[in-house]
Amino acid sequence: MLSAPSLALEKARVQSVPWNKGVAVSLFIHCCILVGIPLLLQLTKSTVHFERPPTFQLVSAPSELKPLEPVAQKRPSKEQVRKKTATRPVPNESNEKQENVEELSSLLDELPSPARIAAVGNFKYNWYLAQVQEKVERNWNPSSGNRNDSVVVAFTINSDGAISEPTIARESQIVTLNELALRAVKMAAPFSKLPPGVPDNKYDFLLTLRPVRK
Repeated sequence: MLSAPSLALEKARVQSVPWNKGVAVSLFIHCCILVGIPLLLQLTKSTVHFERPPTFQLVSAPSELKPLEPVAQKRPSKEQVRKKTATRPVPNESNEKQENVEELSSLLDELPSPARIAAVGNFKYNWYLAQVQEKVERNWNPSSGNRNDSVVVAFTINSDGAISEPTIARESQIVTLNELALRAVKMAAPFSKLPPGVPDNKYDFLLTLRPVRK
């Protein structure tokens, strides 16, 4: 049997063995953590480099090409400008207007009017003549007839616009046309009052009617 001191020593030896192993295992684990993990990360880490493709490339021009030179424009001389301006026709507005009026007047003369009124004497109120003529034309609608034929009706307009009995101053070749002319004047009456200042408060008129309407 072991003595008391021997038992104590043996007990201390047995208790010291697990503690030494624990320290060794702990040191090994720490070494693995401190050294192994950074080394593993370094080995697994991969760096990827991206290269940007070239966008353009400078190319030198061949030596045979020559730079373009601006084309020199030849300016006309003062003499050429003066001749061109002198030969250009200058429009004359007054001449053009006169030609247009004459052309329109000639066309109106060629087209016979169904009614044309004229005053016997110096009657200066053209606007009144136009009113009387327009009113008679509304009632002048012969069915047919010779366009070169005409009938002239004479009548007097009083100051109040009433008329005297119309008469045929120049007969037509067609009797019916004469009757229609008298009827047109009667139906158009009464007219507007005569303008103030007309002598004798009445005035004589001659109205020419043509069967020009279809």
